[in-house]
Amino acid sequence: GNSQQGFNALMIGILITFIAVSLAMVIPDNMSDNAIGSFLSAIYTLIIYFIANRMHGKELKAHSLEKLPFYSGWRAFGVGVGSGLLTLAFIVVLAMMVDDTAGYPGQELVQQEFDQFIANESQAIAYLDFTLDMDESKVSDQLRKGINLWIKNSDITRNILQMEDIPDEIRELSQKLGDYSQLRIQQYNLILKSLPYLHGGRNPHDVQLDLVNIKIESLLEELQ
Repeated sequence: GNSQQGFNALMIGILITFIAVSLAMVIPDNMSDNAIGSFLSAIYTLIIYFIANRMHGKELKAHSLEKLPFYSGWRAFGVGVGSGLLTLAFIVVLAMMVDDTAGYPGQELVQQEFDQFIANESQAIAYLDFTLDMDESKVSDQLRKGINLWIKNSDITRNILQMEDIPDEIRELSQKLGDYSQLRIQQYNLILKSLPYLHGGRNPHDVQLDLVNIKIESLLEELQ
């Protein structure tokens, strides 16, 4: 029956939710996924418990000792679900407001370029699928086609980087994809040079090829 306390609890809940969500959105992913994220979640929960107990603890305890009725748990569940949906809607709206990659000039063109990059990559990777019993000239032809596709992908990333007013996140991704394309070109050229040694003999390009493969693997991990 204390409507003022109910209103105060609602306002404090909204304020703390706003602060918690805002903090969660600025904390780097690698931090929020481990101990720091868990610690902040625990602090948030303790603050809510402390405020609720401070504002309503005595009344609730006295109410319980007098064996007076409480609302059902299902009602509390329903209120919780409704509040959760409102909170989710708030998070989505806030994410759209702070997402600097949404609605930038040239977004559609950049997406088309990335789609073409993926298509070229898929086709180029398929050209690495060859066996030792295949004709060397055929394998060589496949690798050269793959190199041309990676050159096209390198040009795609260069075109994106030359665009104005693109978000830093897109610029950084394009730079890494450009580096990735150049490494693939090196890889295919080294495999091309290694073809005469596939049936035996010491390949003088083994060390360099291993180094390029390690760099590719490392860059792919960064892109995931």
